[in-house]
Amino acid sequence: GRVRAEPLPYNEVMTNVQGTDGLVGLFVRNLSVMHLLWAMGVRALLQRALPAAGELPIFLHDPERGFRPFGRAAQQMVVTAFLSSNARPAGRHNLPCLPIDTHIVGLTVQDQLDFHGGWGLTNESLTILVEELALMGEEDLDDHNGQLEDEGSQDGLTAFKHRSPKFSRICAQKARGILVIGLNAAVQADNSAAALSLVQHVAPLLFGTDGSEHDDMPKLVFNTVETTVASPSSPKREIDLVSVLHSLASESRSPNMLAILGATIALDDFASGRMLPRIILACRQLESWLSESKSVMFRLQSWQELKDHKHAPGVESPAFSSFLTHKAIANRTNFYKDLLELERLEEEHDVLHGMDKLHTLVGAMHHPCLRLEMLHDILGLDDTYNLETVNNVVNLAYHVISRAVQLGICTPQGATVMPPNSGFAPLFQLEQAACRMQGLDREGHKFAPVPSM
Repeated sequence: GRVRAEPLPYNEVMTNVQGTDGLVGLFVRNLSVMHLLWAMGVRALLQRALPAAGELPIFLHDPERGFRPFGRAAQQMVVTAFLSSNARPAGRHNLPCLPIDTHIVGLTVQDQLDFHGGWGLTNESLTILVEELALMGEEDLDDHNGQLEDEGSQDGLTAFKHRSPKFSRICAQKARGILVIGLNAAVQADNSAAALSLVQHVAPLLFGTDGSEHDDMPKLVFNTVETTVASPSSPKREIDLVSVLHSLASESRSPNMLAILGATIALDDFASGRMLPRIILACRQLESWLSESKSVMFRLQSWQELKDHKHAPGVESPAFSSFLTHKAIANRTNFYKDLLELERLEEEHDVLHGMDKLHTLVGAMHHPCLRLEMLHDILGLDDTYNLETVNNVVNLAYHVISRAVQLGICTPQGATVMPPNSGFAPLFQLEQAACRMQGLDREGHKFAPVPSM
């Protein structure tokens, strides 16, 4: 009998092509939301891989009515339909979600942020969106807006680096609101690439202040009905970013997403100054232990207490030999020195070297018990985060900040999006391209070790 199935979203055609000669547009064979979004993503990819092609038009191919243009109004309707249905690719057509240039479609900032979490925005669209959200509704910032216009030659968010203290506090508070909405959408869709690119763009805005913005800035305010920016007439409730992130972490379905949320918690705690008293407390506790550690009986008693203590999942009991010898003393002495250095960096609000210190400190650990519990307290994390996940958290936090410093937050113009080795499988190459279009490298997305500066 006749086979009835959804048509493939593409054909494989082998032909000789010279540059962009003869490339006049893209066509879609049905009205499937997924296929239409896929075509919009392919257009964004071609625009970057083949700049000479420009912004190619998209056509709908109807066997009865022929080719019809798929204009921006129709594209806006497709994105709206995707957000309404909360659909995701499924089955054998589960292709990589190639990010889309939403800033040319005419969507609201709220829809763009939700769509980024559910599908993905290109690096350029996300940069424009974050800038617009950070400046939205601040009528008293005309002087600063003028300053940003004077610095218009800079790429993306690099213009924010010369902002005033007042403007910095407002941007930091709005950054928290952006993270709440965007990460909520990304967690619901289990879209770790979108979550990482959002944190990569927004987290640096938290670090333009001296850590005292919580003293004189209002809480985040959202609608009570849904997580959207509150309008003057809507019922409102206050939201704490870290509380929301912990709630989202309990809903996350992948280790990558858990690490992204944990890194955001750590970055915000460092930026706000909440991490400092925890570091000081840990230092006092270590000082007390080290002052008694010359006694073998004290060390054995300490080992017994740790052995009887209920540890986080995956944490091994302390080795008896480490406490019988001086190994435990050496480990905790080094940890204490590292925490003193971290305390100084937090007091100076030196986020780059602070994250570098945490990155080095955690990487040197092998079988910590007390030290891991102290790190949980310092970073504001719970025992869901085992040593491997804590390592991923600080690795990612360092990666986000060091990248922001080195690249001025945005990916350099003209960066290639297609992988250099064309011998990889086509789907793998498209997955790499989707990451690069969001300003990510595939290695960073998988949390590979980042070399120390």
